[in-house]
Amino acid sequence: MTDFDVFYTRGGKQYHGKVYDMENFDDCLDWIIKCTPTTYIVSKIIISEAVEH
Repeated sequence: MTDFDVFYTRGGKQYHGKVYDMENFDDCLDWIIKCTPTTYIVSKIIISEAVEH
């Protein structure tokens, strides 16, 4: 099982996601782009607003 980080910006905020399953990755990204909560879980993806380093 592969996991990797996803970073994206939406509405002026940067979000950080950890993807644990490559299956249906494109569909998951489409879902992520449409949503802007600070933290949520969908399928095996955990998304949270990124902390600036």
